[in-house]
Amino acid sequence: MQDERGVAETLFNLGIVLFYQGDYQAAGSRFEQSLVIERSLDDHWGIAVGLSRLSTVAYVQGDHEAASMYVAEGIAIAHAVGNTSILAELLFFKGQRARLSGDYATAQEALAECLTISRVLDDKVWVASTLAGLGRVARDRGDYHTAHDLFSEAIRMQQGTEGGVWVAPYLADFASLCVAHGQARQAVHLLGAAAALREALRTLAKPFERDESERILVVARPQMSDAEFEAAWAAGRRMSVAQAIAYALNVPVPTDSPISH
Repeated sequence: MQDERGVAETLFNLGIVLFYQGDYQAAGSRFEQSLVIERSLDDHWGIAVGLSRLSTVAYVQGDHEAASMYVAEGIAIAHAVGNTSILAELLFFKGQRARLSGDYATAQEALAECLTISRVLDDKVWVASTLAGLGRVARDRGDYHTAHDLFSEAIRMQQGTEGGVWVAPYLADFASLCVAHGQARQAVHLLGAAAALREALRTLAKPFERDESERILVVARPQMSDAEFEAAWAAGRRMSVAQAIAYALNVPVPTDSPISH
């Protein structure tokens, strides 16, 4: 049994490495192999953790059906064994999946519960991520004021942190507000800054993050000449983490009717 547990842990850790290298298919395969062993050991705690990681892989790959399946089973098990940190992660992915399918009520409920748990655990990473997730629900509903407030609270939590590993997605969130209200140049500044941050940290944008950036650029780019676009992108890339956060926080609170989102 000890050998089996060691194999499961090795496979799981390899999956983590592959995931952060962007090899999601290989990561999912290692997580699945690890989960098979956890199931054979009847380790419900390990099963919940494995299901959470598999839901993450499915989510970033856009396999929403698989993500929903992993999340549903994982939430039930995490509740049963009292693994609140994994429960919070699974609720986050349930909320994100619901938002993408247009079920905003379910998204709001799941993310609100995730936020409550994350605050109790004092897990600042998940608090910020969940605030941003709630902001995306508000944005997709057309409530831009609430979205702006939630995005601002999330990105403020990154002020003074080293490296800015979590900043890039939040910059794109603000860019989505900009482009929705005709502020193309500001949106491109923010996306340029996000791209430069990822390159500096050698982190890859998740597929759904790339899709979101592309949707923003599809709207923003036609509003600018090639020279204007290139200048705005370059200006964004020159921003430091602190400058990019300050720039995002200076995005005006939307007051007019949206153009697109």
